[in-house]
Amino acid sequence: MKISCHLCGSLQYKTFANIGKNKVVICKNCGFYYVNPTPTFDVLHHHVKGSNVYTNDQLTKYVFFRQRAVELFDNVQKYKAPGHMLDVGCAIGAELEVARERGWNATGIELSSESVKIGREKHLNIIDKPLEECLLKSNSFELITLNHVLEHITEYDAFFNEIVRISKKDSLLYITIPNLYAWKFFIRRSRYSWNFHEDHFAFFSIKTLTLMLNKHGYEILEIRTSRWLDFTDGMQNHGFLFKLVNSIIESLNLGIEIICIAKLNTK
Repeated sequence: MKISCHLCGSLQYKTFANIGKNKVVICKNCGFYYVNPTPTFDVLHHHVKGSNVYTNDQLTKYVFFRQRAVELFDNVQKYKAPGHMLDVGCAIGAELEVARERGWNATGIELSSESVKIGREKHLNIIDKPLEECLLKSNSFELITLNHVLEHITEYDAFFNEIVRISKKDSLLYITIPNLYAWKFFIRRSRYSWNFHEDHFAFFSIKTLTLMLNKHGYEILEIRTSRWLDFTDGMQNHGFLFKLVNSIIESLNLGIEIICIAKLNTK
């Protein structure tokens, strides 16, 4: 079944590319890139629950993900003191560990059975149900984090309605997501596989992510792009030329990843 644009609701679109079984289209009204039609929720849930791809990636890059979590809380705690936080798509729980160390009361949501098992062995509070089925209390969280989650969502209004419902007044939302308009996109187009592969169903730029968040009541506090390549070691391990290229790419917002902090507008 064909669907309307997640951002503006238009039914007018043009085909951008076929990625495996998915057809990626561009909304003629607002320019949003998304997969049309999308798989059913039950199909997606079944696929994620039994997949070890992300679990293995988290285990391999554990040091990297812990350092990213440290940077996350350094940024967030400029705006918000520790309280209750929720990490949607928490994987094996690297962020939850750092949250606990920093004084946050941390809860995670994860659908991968193997990731849940590893996280719970560390005595982390992880729920193994989709967000909409968790029945979390309203006004519960000062911070919700979505690290490489939004590109996997197929029903944005329902998802954000639940995020807003369980968030406290003036809560923060921290998002990382692939940047549609990374520098590689302009060279490789649909062959840019870090963005375009079969389990991504929407593709955000800084502009469209801002519009999506504004639509659901958020105001942007910080938004930028990060990294010109998918390197997981520290910048200190690279030479002058690498650092120079990276700084230029980031200054032009052509990095491979968008990092965003937004506040729920309660006016």
